[in-house]
Amino acid sequence: MFYFTFPVISEQVVLLNPLVFLAIALMLLILLYISSPIKEYHIEVPTELHERSELIRSQAPYLYDAWYGQLPLWQVFWPFCVLLNVLLVGGDWLVRNTAFSVPSWDTLLLTCMTTAIWWTIATWRMSIYTRHRIWAAAARLVTLAAFLDFGFRIFIRINFPRVFFDCQGMFFDYSSCF
Repeated sequence: MFYFTFPVISEQVVLLNPLVFLAIALMLLILLYISSPIKEYHIEVPTELHERSELIRSQAPYLYDAWYGQLPLWQVFWPFCVLLNVLLVGGDWLVRNTAFSVPSWDTLLLTCMTTAIWWTIATWRMSIYTRHRIWAAAARLVTLAAFLDFGFRIFIRINFPRVFFDCQGMFFDYSSCF
């Protein structure tokens, strides 16, 4: 996240520099730490399953367990965080090198956003399955940062497409640069 978008945003928007961004992130982390569950309320991962859910669980056990709170936080947070970042950085790199069209980048962005919604809900549900409040707060902060990054991408797509996309190298998709 923020690998290609933050340099463009900090260059084009004067009020958002790395120091301001870091201060906002630190204040948000403190707020999320205060609002995260207290250690006494942290519980172990449940092992029992509902009888009615056996059919759904047999088809997609990882996704079902992650959604309904049957996994620890790290098993839900890290796979989707790595996958999301690889897809976003790869898509940005491809579109900046004109190997990927702008509408394809838009489709990738929409797909990643829907996945990030699921990831955010699952991460916030699983944040009680960790030993320390700071990890729950950090995981929640990263999921919120993902949506800030999506907001940056949409802002760049609308306001600064010629800065982000290599419009001179695009012959078939030149209209997307306006």
